[in-house]
Amino acid sequence: MNSRPAVRVLLPLIAGIIIAHYWHGNFGLLVVTGCGCVTVAVLLFSWGYRRKRWRVFLGMILLFLLGYWRMATMEFRLNNSPIHSFLRQHRPVILQGQVQSDPEIRGKRLQFVLETRKIVNRGKIILARSKVLVKMRRWYDRPAYGDYVWVRGKLRRPPAERNPGEFNYRAYLRKRHILGILYAASDSSALLRQCSGGSIVMRWVVLPVKHYLSDCIESYFGSTEEAFFLQGLLIGMRGQISSKIRESFSRAGVVHVLAVSGLHVGFILLIFLAIAAILRLPFAARTWLTLTGLLFYAAITGFNPPVTRASIMAAVILLGTLLERETDIYNLLAFAALIILICEPMAFFQLSFQLSFLAIWGIVYFYPKLQDFLPSFNISGSWWKSKIQKAFLPLLLVSVAAQLGTLPLVVHYFGRFSLVATLANLLVVPAVGLIVALGFVTIFASLFGHCVGLPFANLLQLIMKILFAIVTKLSLLPWASISVWNTSWYFFVSYFLVVMFIVNLKKPKIAKIFLLGGLLWIAVLLGMQAIRSVHPVLRVTFLDVGQGDAAFIHFPSGQTLLIDGGPASPQFDTGRRILVPYLKRQNVDTLTAVLVTHE
Repeated sequence: MNSRPAVRVLLPLIAGIIIAHYWHGNFGLLVVTGCGCVTVAVLLFSWGYRRKRWRVFLGMILLFLLGYWRMATMEFRLNNSPIHSFLRQHRPVILQGQVQSDPEIRGKRLQFVLETRKIVNRGKIILARSKVLVKMRRWYDRPAYGDYVWVRGKLRRPPAERNPGEFNYRAYLRKRHILGILYAASDSSALLRQCSGGSIVMRWVVLPVKHYLSDCIESYFGSTEEAFFLQGLLIGMRGQISSKIRESFSRAGVVHVLAVSGLHVGFILLIFLAIAAILRLPFAARTWLTLTGLLFYAAITGFNPPVTRASIMAAVILLGTLLERETDIYNLLAFAALIILICEPMAFFQLSFQLSFLAIWGIVYFYPKLQDFLPSFNISGSWWKSKIQKAFLPLLLVSVAAQLGTLPLVVHYFGRFSLVATLANLLVVPAVGLIVALGFVTIFASLFGHCVGLPFANLLQLIMKILFAIVTKLSLLPWASISVWNTSWYFFVSYFLVVMFIVNLKKPKIAKIFLLGGLLWIAVLLGMQAIRSVHPVLRVTFLDVGQGDAAFIHFPSGQTLLIDGGPASPQFDTGRRILVPYLKRQNVDTLTAVLVTHE
């Protein structure tokens, strides 16, 4: 830990962010804790406690307060925004604000994030600075990033989970500081564009390049699934990827490749290093050119956490090489997380941030340990066998290591564990790498003429069709994935203890620690179960099934009763879409009785 200062700085910062988030930013606690820390610091220095451990302790407290303060101020602004008072009224309102995102077409709607400045309601103008997601069905003058616009429509609170365990769209948008959704009226399409603002670099450099890349892809592939897939891979425009493709990739355990990630940053890194080598630039100029390219690509993709993480790590490695300093991968990972969380504390609770960092941690931690478990797979002999060993086994171990790191989150968020994920990743990840490389080659070749890039585009389309066919076949296997409906923090702790014990079997001292922790955890679970059995409770849950409510009653004796079940039609089956998933999340396989009050 002493050689990894970024890790020591990151941990108390994360602790402050978590506590502020779940305690809803209690400023009283922050003031009391801050005053207490200052008092303790004064006393320690007055008593002569100037040793290093006291300075470290005080530094960790200050970092905790920094994380708490950053998150608490953010929660306070979100909770006390004036826009909350307009989210439930039925009358249309007029919003004036600045477009904060590049408008995209999602389905049949144009949507963008609007940072409001004013709200006009019943002739009154209210100053309100907040973020709103605007959705429009019709538009004549399409807004652009940085435009100041007026738009009229009904302001609604984003839908929360209808029933326990379902997707919470309101929480999803809140993590991105979006508090409401404005459904624009049909006659508000003619937006009054006052002037242009925003970042000049984003407006005149980054977004035009992004639009050029998008138009270039559409010029070769049209409005096809391949075009939408490639736009998502190269520039992060995933809005038009069909739900069928998403479901197939999810069941096959490779949905992560649909997001722009460190793989793409690696190709950007190679491209700029190659350009610098061709131009025969000195190492310092080569480094700064590459750093500029990484920053530019991160801006094109919207600075999403995986790309930001990979870009920061690559930048630190390049600067370390330039300054002739050694780098530690754990320190790099912690430093990247530190930069992201200081700038955006809410990123810690976003799935992309969690999966990105856990995947890299899993590869770094588990990969060498998995190598130690496979001495018997050392292939020797013919030339092709040695090539298989050098190419196939490392890729296999990297895939398994990344899955070990991310499996709890994947199961928790998606409720699914893919049995073909390892095989699918062995096939899909190299194919996606080839698609990304060919995509950039196609775009580069198109600079010399449409016909020059056409052969690469045709080859690229063929590879994508083959990839879709492979993923679809794997996802349709009856045993492709297992549904896991009920996950809690018990599952996370149990999984962590079991996996850490197994991978450290060759280090008895470490394995004994996790074995002891596992035994203590089993004792805790048994104690909690005994308490529940002594004090059983009656649980009644009302479920929104569309036309009215259903009621699920779990008696202290263990018997269950379902009252009403909602409608069923070819378009929407309440039992399959709502009731069965809920019962599975409650570990209920059989109902004791069903009561139907009406037909």
